[in-house]
Amino acid sequence: LILFYSDNGTGKEITSRLGDKLVKGGKSLTTDAGTHVPCIANWKGTTPGGKVLDDLIDSTDFLPTIAEAAGAKAWTNDGRSFLPQL
Repeated sequence: LILFYSDNGTGKEITSRLGDKLVKGGKSLTTDAGTHVPCIANWKGTTPGGKVLDDLIDSTDFLPTIAEAAGAKAWTNDGRSFLPQL
Protein backbone atom coordinates (compact mmCIF):
# COMPACT_ATOMS: atom_id res chain seq x y z
CA LEU A 1 0.00 0.00 0.00
CA ILE A 2 1.55 3.28 -1.11
CA LEU A 3 -0.03 6.52 0.12
CA PHE A 4 1.04 9.96 -1.08
CA TYR A 5 -0.46 13.12 0.36
CA SER A 6 0.32 16.75 0.97
CA ASP A 7 -0.21 19.02 3.93
CA ASN A 8 -3.09 21.49 4.14
CA GLY A 9 -2.58 23.98 1.36
CA THR A 10 -0.17 26.85 0.88
CA GLY A 11 0.45 29.80 3.17
CA LYS A 12 -2.16 32.57 3.23
CA GLU A 13 0.36 35.07 1.91
CA ILE A 14 0.92 33.00 -1.29
CA THR A 15 -1.21 33.27 -4.41
CA SER A 16 -0.88 30.42 -6.93
CA ARG A 17 -2.05 30.15 -10.51
CA LEU A 18 -4.29 27.26 -11.54
CA GLY A 19 -4.70 27.66 -15.28
CA ASP A 20 -6.09 31.17 -15.69
CA LYS A 21 -7.43 31.29 -12.11
CA LEU A 22 -5.61 32.84 -9.14
CA VAL A 23 -5.91 30.85 -5.89
CA LYS A 24 -5.02 32.50 -2.58
CA GLY A 25 -3.35 30.19 -0.07
CA GLY A 26 -5.44 28.96 2.83
CA LYS A 27 -3.19 26.96 5.15
CA SER A 28 -4.94 26.45 8.52
CA LEU A 29 -8.32 27.52 7.12
CA THR A 30 -11.28 25.18 6.62
CA THR A 31 -11.88 26.44 3.08
CA ASP A 32 -11.08 24.59 -0.16
CA ALA A 33 -7.78 26.49 -0.26
CA GLY A 34 -6.89 24.96 3.11
CA THR A 35 -8.25 21.44 2.73
CA HIS A 36 -8.24 20.61 -1.00
CA VAL A 37 -4.91 18.81 -1.40
CA PRO A 38 -4.07 15.53 -3.12
CA CYS A 39 -4.06 12.07 -1.63
CA ILE A 40 -3.03 9.29 -3.99
CA ALA A 41 -3.31 5.63 -3.02
CA ASN A 42 -1.91 2.65 -4.88
CA TRP A 43 -2.29 -0.90 -3.65
CA LYS A 44 -1.58 -3.37 -6.44
CA GLY A 45 -4.53 -5.68 -6.94
CA THR A 46 -6.74 -3.68 -4.55
CA THR A 47 -7.15 -0.04 -5.59
CA PRO A 48 -8.91 0.50 -8.93
CA GLY A 49 -7.13 2.77 -11.39
CA GLY A 50 -8.61 6.15 -12.24
CA LYS A 51 -11.03 6.32 -9.31
CA VAL A 52 -11.49 9.82 -7.84
CA LEU A 53 -13.20 10.45 -4.50
CA ASP A 54 -14.26 13.71 -2.88
CA ASP A 55 -13.97 12.29 0.66
CA LEU A 56 -12.30 14.52 3.23
CA ILE A 57 -9.56 12.72 5.14
CA ASP A 58 -7.03 13.93 7.68
CA SER A 59 -3.48 12.86 8.52
CA THR A 60 -4.82 11.30 11.73
CA ASP A 61 -6.75 8.85 9.52
CA PHE A 62 -3.56 7.24 8.17
CA LEU A 63 -2.62 5.23 11.28
CA PRO A 64 -6.05 3.55 11.64
CA THR A 65 -6.12 2.87 7.88
CA ILE A 66 -2.65 1.30 7.74
CA ALA A 67 -3.32 -0.69 10.91
CA GLU A 68 -6.59 -2.06 9.48
CA ALA A 69 -4.86 -2.91 6.18
CA ALA A 70 -2.27 -4.89 8.16
CA GLY A 71 -4.98 -6.69 10.13
CA ALA A 72 -4.11 -4.91 13.37
CA LYS A 73 -6.07 -2.57 15.62
CA ALA A 74 -4.83 1.01 15.89
CA TRP A 75 -4.00 2.13 19.43
CA THR A 76 -5.38 5.63 18.96
CA ASN A 77 -8.75 7.29 19.34
CA ASP A 78 -7.79 9.90 16.74
CA GLY A 79 -8.71 9.39 13.11
CA ARG A 80 -10.87 6.92 11.25
CA SER A 81 -9.86 4.28 8.76
CA PHE A 82 -10.51 5.11 5.11
CA LEU A 83 -9.64 1.54 4.03
CA PRO A 84 -13.18 0.95 2.68
CA GLN A 85 -12.62 3.77 0.17
CA LEU A 86 -9.47 2.06 -1.08
